[in-house]
Amino acid sequence: MIEPPDENQQAFEDPLYVPVGPITKARSKKIKEAINGLIQEIWVDSNVGHSKLGPKEDEGFDRLANLIYLNLSNSGFSGQIPKEFSLLTRLSTLGLSSNNLEGPIPNSVFELRCLSFLDLSSNKFNGKIELSKFKKLGNLTDLSLSYNNLSINATLCNLSPSILPMFTTLRLASCRLTTLPDLSGQSSLTHLDLSQNQIHENIPSWIWKIGNGSLVYLNLSHNLLEDLHEPFSTFTPYLSILDLHSNQLHGQIPTPPIFCSYVDYSNNSFTSSIPEDIGTYIFFTIFFSLSKNNITGIIPASICNASYLRFLDFSDNALSGMIPSCLIGNEILEDLNLRRNKLSATIPGEFSGNCLLRTLDLNGNLLEGKFQTL
Repeated sequence: MIEPPDENQQAFEDPLYVPVGPITKARSKKIKEAINGLIQEIWVDSNVGHSKLGPKEDEGFDRLANLIYLNLSNSGFSGQIPKEFSLLTRLSTLGLSSNNLEGPIPNSVFELRCLSFLDLSSNKFNGKIELSKFKKLGNLTDLSLSYNNLSINATLCNLSPSILPMFTTLRLASCRLTTLPDLSGQSSLTHLDLSQNQIHENIPSWIWKIGNGSLVYLNLSHNLLEDLHEPFSTFTPYLSILDLHSNQLHGQIPTPPIFCSYVDYSNNSFTSSIPEDIGTYIFFTIFFSLSKNNITGIIPASICNASYLRFLDFSDNALSGMIPSCLIGNEILEDLNLRRNKLSATIPGEFSGNCLLRTLDLNGNLLEGKFQTL
């Protein structure tokens, strides 16, 4: 009588052994754990310069040559990316974020010509790299290099913007950029994060037109940006997140895109008054901050048209006059911060029984009166 093969023994001899039969949830978990364990062993062996898996150093990775999707984010990996990664030629998704990887981004990554998604964010990669180098990855649509120790240079791609792949998502936060990369030819871009860099220039008008109106997320916060070119009528219409806080922007407050749910203009140098019709532009806005500017004038009554507003911060400005009663009796607003202004009128409203306010800060004004609770 022929005994069936011992699955445990075969799995021990071959970590990629898949047992005969339907792939149940439990088996799927075991297969995933086996592959992850194998990759971890190969990774460690490659970093110490030898492999336990065969006579050739690259034999382990060679056995994974058919991999298409590989996500090892937040897995505790350290050291450098093994050069044998270049053998994973069919890989389209590579996620290595939130590890302790270090050293320069190796050339083996640029050999993965099928890559469409690459996330190396939140590691310890270092060194200088030309953004134009990613032209080698012609299929790349989603690139994240944020929060490393990299210095990215965009000079060459600014001379010839068409050499970059067509991105849908580009995240280069905290990459020591000193100039905005020219993305004017990016017709599919929906998410752009260039925050926490050292970009010292004006925001060009083309930035509102990238993605042919499809831009949904834009974060340029924590830079040295000074002015907006043609901001008021050229905002991309579907922009949902607009974060320009902690720059050196001055002059008139730009009216937000009408469908924007998150708008942060705080910690800049805007000096104008709040537009009278601001309520029309923030009708769908949930978060709106003008904190820490030099804004004068009154809070316009049209703010009452902002039907979805939950967080409003006008603190640390020079606003005067009355607080619109709708802000006090609002049944949607959760956080209202008007501290350190010159508001001097009598407090205008009452708390209703349905009030959702969690934070109310009116400190540092010249207000009178008292609240009544119904």
